[in-house]
Amino acid sequence: MSRAALALGVLCHSTHAFTVIDLGQPPNGLEWRTVTASALHKLLRSSYVASDDGSLALDYPELTLQWMLGAPGAREELQLGLGEPGRQSLVACVCAAPCELLVRGEQHQTLEVGLLCVHHSWRSRGLTPLVAKAAACPMVPAAPQSR
Repeated sequence: MSRAALALGVLCHSTHAFTVIDLGQPPNGLEWRTVTASALHKLLRSSYVASDDGSLALDYPELTLQWMLGAPGAREELQLGLGEPGRQSLVACVCAAPCELLVRGEQHQTLEVGLLCVHHSWRSRGLTPLVAKAAACPMVPAAPQSR
């Protein structure tokens, strides 16, 4: 399990009642959007494990990304992107899936982050913690309901 999944897991306590909370306003000039395979492909091709001079870059086939976004257990609210209004491209995204951890005999609901990417020209703007927190938001436990 990745360190990101463990870090996000701290935010998610062991309970089966979860609520989706408002992500709030993204930074100026950006908007939250649904991640599509084509937009994700463009972002990953330009910025995921890529060198500045373009001599090294991973290229995930779009069909593989479609499978990843629709894999068993995948939830649209855990596949979040940030983009500029009026443009189809993403500047950042996170894709996570819910999972259970067994820690000292106790089950904990948490997230496993499968992918987190920020476009190389946007990396100095603090988007990485923002999109990681946004993925964790839907997993925040619901407040106990009084009877």
